[in-house]
Amino acid sequence: MSDEHPSNYGPPPAGCYVSPFSALFPSTFPPETDPNIVACFQLADQDGSGFIDDKELHTALTSCNESFSLRTVHLLMYLFTNSDTRKIGPMEFTSLFYSLQSLRAIFEKLDRDMSGKIDANGMSEALLSQGIALPPTVLELLVTKFDTTQGPIRTIDYENFIL
Repeated sequence: MSDEHPSNYGPPPAGCYVSPFSALFPSTFPPETDPNIVACFQLADQDGSGFIDDKELHTALTSCNESFSLRTVHLLMYLFTNSDTRKIGPMEFTSLFYSLQSLRAIFEKLDRDMSGKIDANGMSEALLSQGIALPPTVLELLVTKFDTTQGPIRTIDYENFIL
């Protein structure tokens, strides 16, 4: 994932005071955020709270051509939120969106036949590009676990690729 858009901002620096109420107030979009991302978030934020819940995130991602199951949306929310509010703010949404763009680019580069799926070799290349090397047997097990087609050649689709 890109260094410009980290997926986890981590704890505040030592010595920084963080109000216990900070999770109640919306964050802001990072400078230079693509206006389409801002519009996508604002469209999904139906109550105008500055936060979106799981259903609103699902709507936002779908409107930005990233259609996922609610299960995947829940996982993404867990990965990209820093609080237990079960809602995602503009900063986290932006990080999530840029991470998905990066993963989509990796996936599409490896989906050479444009089938919407990659095989174990493609998965191996994706992992190696992130500095992760797995033995072929583990890689086959991984792809088999996430293969939704159950066809003769085991493949993994984009939604399962990001998991």
